[in-house]
Amino acid sequence: MKLVRASVSALLTLALVAAGLVVATAASAGVPADDASAPNFAVEVGLSPISVAGGESLQVSVTVSNTGAGGYGPGRIGVQVSWPTSSFSFDSGTAHAPAGCLTLASIPGPNSGISSRECAMSTLALDQAGSGQFTFWLRAVGIPPTSDVVAATVAHGLVPGIVSSGDGIVPLAPGDVVTAQAFTSLKPVFALDVSVDREYGSARGASITATFTVTHEPGAAPAMDASVVQVEATWPQFLTLLTDPKTITACGPTGLVNGFCTITETTSVRKTTSFSLDFGMPPSGGGSGSISFYGMGGSYTPHSVIKLASAPATDAVIHTASLRTGVSATVESPDMEAAAASNDIPTTWMGIDSAPVWVADLPFPIDVDIDPDASWPGGDAMVATITVSHGEGAPFSLPGLKLAIQLTWPDFLKTALEPPSGCEAIDSGTCVVAGLDEPGSSVTITQPFQPPGDTGFGSASAIESAAYLVSDSDVVDLPTEWLSESEADAVVDAGLFVTHVSVDRPSGWVAGPDVGVTVAVRFDHAPLRETDDPFVGLRFAWPNGMSLEESSVDGCSEFEDDVCTITGFDEPGDVEYVTFRLRMPTTGGASSGSVDATAAFVQNGVPGDSTDLPTAWLVSGSAPFRVDVAALPVDVSLSSPSGHIGGSPLVATVRVTFADGPKTIAGLEAGLKLTWPEFLQSSAEPVVDGCASFVDSVCRLDGPTTLGETKVVTITFAMPEREVGIGDIAATSAFLRYDGGRKRIVDLPTAWLGSDAETFSVIDASFPIDLKLDRTVGYTGGKQITATTTITHNATVPPDAAGFDAALSGLRITLTFDWPGLIALSSRSGCDAVVGTKTCIIDGLDAPGSKRIVTMTFAMAPTTPGAPVTPPRTGPVSVVGTKLSYLPPSAVTPAPPVVPDPEPDPDPTAEPTAPPCDGELCPTPTATPTPTATPTPTPTPSATPTPDPAPAPNPVRIKLPTSWIGSDQERFTLFTPSIRFLSTIAKPGDVVAAVAQDFPPGAAVVVEWRLPDGDVAGSVPVTGFASGSGVARWPTPVLRWVIPGQRFLSVHSADSQFGDVTPPRNLLVVPRTSVGPKLIGRGG
Repeated sequence: MKLVRASVSALLTLALVAAGLVVATAASAGVPADDASAPNFAVEVGLSPISVAGGESLQVSVTVSNTGAGGYGPGRIGVQVSWPTSSFSFDSGTAHAPAGCLTLASIPGPNSGISSRECAMSTLALDQAGSGQFTFWLRAVGIPPTSDVVAATVAHGLVPGIVSSGDGIVPLAPGDVVTAQAFTSLKPVFALDVSVDREYGSARGASITATFTVTHEPGAAPAMDASVVQVEATWPQFLTLLTDPKTITACGPTGLVNGFCTITETTSVRKTTSFSLDFGMPPSGGGSGSISFYGMGGSYTPHSVIKLASAPATDAVIHTASLRTGVSATVESPDMEAAAASNDIPTTWMGIDSAPVWVADLPFPIDVDIDPDASWPGGDAMVATITVSHGEGAPFSLPGLKLAIQLTWPDFLKTALEPPSGCEAIDSGTCVVAGLDEPGSSVTITQPFQPPGDTGFGSASAIESAAYLVSDSDVVDLPTEWLSESEADAVVDAGLFVTHVSVDRPSGWVAGPDVGVTVAVRFDHAPLRETDDPFVGLRFAWPNGMSLEESSVDGCSEFEDDVCTITGFDEPGDVEYVTFRLRMPTTGGASSGSVDATAAFVQNGVPGDSTDLPTAWLVSGSAPFRVDVAALPVDVSLSSPSGHIGGSPLVATVRVTFADGPKTIAGLEAGLKLTWPEFLQSSAEPVVDGCASFVDSVCRLDGPTTLGETKVVTITFAMPEREVGIGDIAATSAFLRYDGGRKRIVDLPTAWLGSDAETFSVIDASFPIDLKLDRTVGYTGGKQITATTTITHNATVPPDAAGFDAALSGLRITLTFDWPGLIALSSRSGCDAVVGTKTCIIDGLDAPGSKRIVTMTFAMAPTTPGAPVTPPRTGPVSVVGTKLSYLPPSAVTPAPPVVPDPEPDPDPTAEPTAPPCDGELCPTPTATPTPTATPTPTPTPSATPTPDPAPAPNPVRIKLPTSWIGSDQERFTLFTPSIRFLSTIAKPGDVVAAVAQDFPPGAAVVVEWRLPDGDVAGSVPVTGFASGSGVARWPTPVLRWVIPGQRFLSVHSADSQFGDVTPPRNLLVVPRTSVGPKLIGRGG
């Protein structure tokens, strides 16, 4: 490593710190500046109401807030308020007296169109923190349309006792002069209103009545001596006007004309005019819309002084208002000395109003369905489904719609499998549903029932009991005419039809005579739910080997695919009969069982036009029957379902047992063709034992001749050396015969002699190991290293891999790790069990391609204070596979050995009894030793042949070659950083050389000096302390004014690459008067 020198400034700082002459100073903290832009006052203006008619008053409330931080002295706050003169005047009525002001005096406005006043607030002082309010009233004097502003400004302070003199004004900081405003508007001169007796209607339902009102606002400007206005009423097309429009007298002699109404005031007396219209519902459909009321304008006579004239009344002035529709209304006014001209009434002086209406035609159809609607006691669940819809053709959306539906079920359906689903809420059988706001939407309610143990019949119904709209502030009921209901029947019945089967004899034999069968079906009782013409279907079945003589079938209206359709059931108690004959088998194969007539279907109607009824309503029937034959089953068993290249031999055992038939068959011979895959004879020819003869793969057995006797043949196979594969070891029937006497050999059905096969696999695998260290170099006291070991299951697959399974069930791998003593294990993961500290057991790599990662972390050896120079130490971290075994799924456990193993190996089959150990402080293995086997007693000789021992119930592990497991290692080097002074004694003015060795290249270090009393004299971070050459010098100046005494040095890794390093000997600073050369010591 190469020592990179620190900068001159860093070394100078280090020297000053070593001398104790550098003192650290605290950094100055910044003080945030105050927010000078925030005003000390705030003002708000409120109006109530915000819209008024002419002549009405509104209240103005002004709220002022004072932070109290403005530094103002005692005084009042002067707030100036203003409003447009053309719209409002100050209301000084006794009922509307101002409040909250010492004075509310008029002041000049900014222009002639604005009125202003100033309030000296009594509710808040200039130097008072908090808020205060004052109020006053304005009266509307303008004509709509207007949208006006009422403003308030915190203008200045007022010295106590001086209100009107300018000398008494206290100026405010520019930022404290704040303004707020509020907007108001004037209501129409002629207000319009329309209301309906109900918003919701139904097609073909009751009519809706709309009331239209025109109000000439009493105080609204301008003053009128007479007026004529026209209004228009409109309504949706789906509504039909029932009221005769000519009868609407409020609209004058012509009544309502095409929706237009003319209202006349002949004097200055203002009035309110109302009329009502009835609207009929459509015959179908509907829609949503509004009944609206519009002001169309008109004319008026301005107010003037009227004098009665001597002229006759016939000289009265006639005023005619021209209306939008071309209809003219004529108004006669009294004789005037000077008749005033007629002025137009603009539409903006008139209001507008509308009322929504909704008409629908049964918008919420409901449907009840039960599936299945017919069942049997204890049968499958019956699910009631209620579908509630917002019809596709419904004319409008209904946000917030909810429907209350009363659900009822038949009394016999008492066992609900779960609460109804689809309800937002349910109480006492009433289900509330939502989510139907939009046309086309639907909600499904489901209720499953378990049919009872008894029968019953009834109806399930769903009745919409209420519909309403829910909003944040209201609940609106919808017309009951919009609601509907639905119901569906359900029935649980049993044993409607009963079947009885009889045979003319209980058994037969191979190639024997036919057997006759009679099937009777009885219509047991009247159905609980009415049916028309029920009929049934029966599926016939019989023991294997027997066959139907189809021409013998009689009594079926239709017979297809062994299913007989039976009709003719007119009344309960009717019985229908079906007969047929069955042929006996001509060869081998015992058939024992029954002749069955099983329910295939129950239908209501006639064939080709019918509906399903539960098949369970037809009770099936059967009659026992058997065909007697001899049976010699064959069983093939293997000592192991698989082997491996070069492994132990395989033994296949073939057993032939006389299991059924007569007690004995003299001279019986059985022939078995024995076959096996070619790869099992690649190393050596298999050895067959137990045959009377074995020619061309056929094994001839003499016997078994007695019922219960068994013949055994064994085949021994050597394992291949190179070839893997999979195949069947099979024993199939070749012949079965017996000595019929007189040198006559009689062939028996080969079907009496069974066949069997077992599949065997030869496998080959490898488990390569890859060990990686995250780094190969470390330093005493430094960071840990991590060793990552990956083991992979690789398998050899034969060319024809169909059916070949290379998986090794229950695979267990034992790995042994090792590492040099210069590092210590601190943690480990990835092992399923641990024995001691270095043995790792891994399970679960059964499948080819599977992997396991074992991670181990190691701690570095600690540093030693004042350690001398230590050469780097190197050693390997290694892993090697030591055990390999697996558990074949059907392997047979061999008999336990007579003599137990005195020192059983705990590794391959050991199961840990405690959690894995994480460090080297757990030297005791945690595996459970293999139990000692119990010797098997020698059986007592007997004249009766002893059968083979039964296989042990539990499988045993099969060992695999450990050569299949790989190994790996990586070497690791540990460095011991050291530092020493070439001269441990120095006087002021000397330069002391320090030698640094085996530090990490480019390491960031902190060099720290301590005084004899332990105080830190200073520390300096130094980068690039060392490089790759291994040894470097580090010059340190001793300043002339340094105080004599010892200096203790330590080097600390800023990034924890090594432990703290100190020199073997510390530096001693001596006075300059000392004899230097005699005190200097070399080395360190």
